[in-house]
Amino acid sequence: MNILAFFAHPDDETVFAGGALALLAGKGAQVHYLCATRGEGGETGEPPMCAQAELGEVREQELLCAVQALGGRSLTFLG
Repeated sequence: MNILAFFAHPDDETVFAGGALALLAGKGAQVHYLCATRGEGGETGEPPMCAQAELGEVREQELLCAVQALGGRSLTFLG
């Protein structure tokens, strides 16, 4: 079974469907992730975890780690 999980920004996949997607991957489904943004428009926190200009790269790496932890097969970002 192939599944395409499409989300607006990084962390939505884990917050809204992480458990179900990990369960499906564990049962043999090929789960592919598609993210509309890299999260570059989000907040950097207080104190800031990085400069605003670096936020997209940081959030992209976070999502890559999350997809791996959830057993995902691929990750694609929209341009």
